[in-house]
Amino acid sequence: MQATWNRNVLAALILAVGVAIGWWISQGNSPSVQAAADDKAAGPARYSVVQTTGDHIIVTDNQTNMLYFYAIEKDAAIGSDLKKRAELDLRQVGNKELKPKLYFEPVKPSKDKDGAKDKPRAQ
Repeated sequence: MQATWNRNVLAALILAVGVAIGWWISQGNSPSVQAAADDKAAGPARYSVVQTTGDHIIVTDNQTNMLYFYAIEKDAAIGSDLKKRAELDLRQVGNKELKPKLYFEPVKPSKDKDGAKDKPRAQ
């Protein structure tokens, strides 16, 4: 009778430990569950590169809904420092016009000898 009682106590103890471990894991206390929760808390990336080449880059700020355009100086070598040329509030999307904020003076079109107009260029 003593042996049966010891087996029953041992079985109940093992069952209780198993239930406790299962509850602990379900509460998100395991390292893998915590790592997954940390990844979700980080959310999407703050910035997204829309397009880039050696002379310009277009970036969106996903938290402020802004689009930024950077470019090198007109005659600078590829790989030179990029300077902010314009930004656009993406909350304007859907309006009839989008109005970017410019950080340079656009070149006014001029007529050459043939009467053709030059296209405006960023400096």
